[in-house]
Amino acid sequence: MPHRFNPIRYHVVYLAICLLLSYSPLGFAEIENLTAGQKESRTEKQTIAQLTQLIKNKQYPEAFALADKHIMAYGGEPSFDFLTGLAALQVGQYQQAVFAFERTIIVKPQWKKARFNLAKAYYTIDNFVAANTELQRLLKEVKDNKFQQAINRLILRVDKAQLTQQQEFKQAIGISLGHDSNINSGSTIDSFNSPLLSQPIVLNADGKAIADQRVNLNYQMRYRHPLSQKRSLVGDASLYYTDYYDDENDQFETTVANLAGHYQDQWLDTTMQLGVYFRPLWLDGHAYRDQYGVSADFTLPLNQQWQLGWQLGLGSTDYNDIDSLDASDTTVSISGQYRSGMWQHQLSANITDVDAKNNDSQHNTYRMKTLQFQSSYIISPSQQLTFALQWQDYDYDVIHPFFLKFREDELIRTSLGWRYRQNDQLVWQVNYQYHKKRSNLPIYRYQRNEVSVGAVMQF
Repeated sequence: MPHRFNPIRYHVVYLAICLLLSYSPLGFAEIENLTAGQKESRTEKQTIAQLTQLIKNKQYPEAFALADKHIMAYGGEPSFDFLTGLAALQVGQYQQAVFAFERTIIVKPQWKKARFNLAKAYYTIDNFVAANTELQRLLKEVKDNKFQQAINRLILRVDKAQLTQQQEFKQAIGISLGHDSNINSGSTIDSFNSPLLSQPIVLNADGKAIADQRVNLNYQMRYRHPLSQKRSLVGDASLYYTDYYDDENDQFETTVANLAGHYQDQWLDTTMQLGVYFRPLWLDGHAYRDQYGVSADFTLPLNQQWQLGWQLGLGSTDYNDIDSLDASDTTVSISGQYRSGMWQHQLSANITDVDAKNNDSQHNTYRMKTLQFQSSYIISPSQQLTFALQWQDYDYDVIHPFFLKFREDELIRTSLGWRYRQNDQLVWQVNYQYHKKRSNLPIYRYQRNEVSVGAVMQF
């Protein structure tokens, strides 16, 4: 009797189990999810295997296209991100490579190949600081010789790229219009006396002060070529041309060139510059004077506000038609610079010994002492005021042969300027300069006022 009902019991149990599973959170839906997860895992492994094979076969565009297709699904998985970065590097998608390798090392920070390729990706987007930092850290951890050699080769490439990035080439052209009350620094007197003559000597027109309107044109260039992180070569070239409105003043038309080059190095906190220069001058299109020499400059910052500097210079001046003015010179100077907020001040002092080259012209040998104060104030990001005051004292060694006196001169210069930066290329300028020279020999006395308005284009 009991055996007769066994089939019915089994069917009831089976139906009960089915009903329980249909209402349970771990029922058929969960079983389907587990099956889908297993499929997804297989798909991810297949994708990574496919990526690996494409990269192994150097099919980088196809590999990057496949990675890009699955980035939303598998991004964050270290192996997938690593392969994505490798493909991106090869097809020029450098920023994508950086993102991929960064995701990789977030999950696996000790994966050295991923970090090496991240440094390579930084290098491709010109982030040389980040590349060098990662490589230096990696070099300390890697023990394999071949891997170390690869790291060192990449470090050399990064260092070279940094130096190239630091190359500097700047140019500027400028024009200004103005008025000059004494274009020839002419005397303020009409005549002068000499103990050798019984009658006064009347100055001709060229020896007196001449006023005129003027135009100035200038070009400036600087090129800096780094040799290492601390050493560099710098070349400067400039050309200044001044012409006057009155045709009678063509003889005072001036062209001045300045060619200079120096070697710069840094020792601890001190910056050293060793340089040479050549400065020819033409009057009315004819060569008039050449100046050339060497210099050594040293700069030492004391803190964020104070900076000290000192300089030594040796030079020579040769006139084409006036041999009596040929001279050599030696200059020693010291300066201090102070910054505070919107203000910058500089005070400098120097002594220059000028020695006449001709024995018959020793009365042109003198010592010049100079004190100079410069100050600037930043009114706004686009405006700046500048001020300068200079005092020079000249002591001559030999009695002047015509006046039979030791010559004693004193020169005062002052200037005031305003600069307005319209944009990164264009700067407007207004300048005023005043000169006054005193002398115990009246013929050398003069005053001069200069006003100019102009613009400089930088590129």
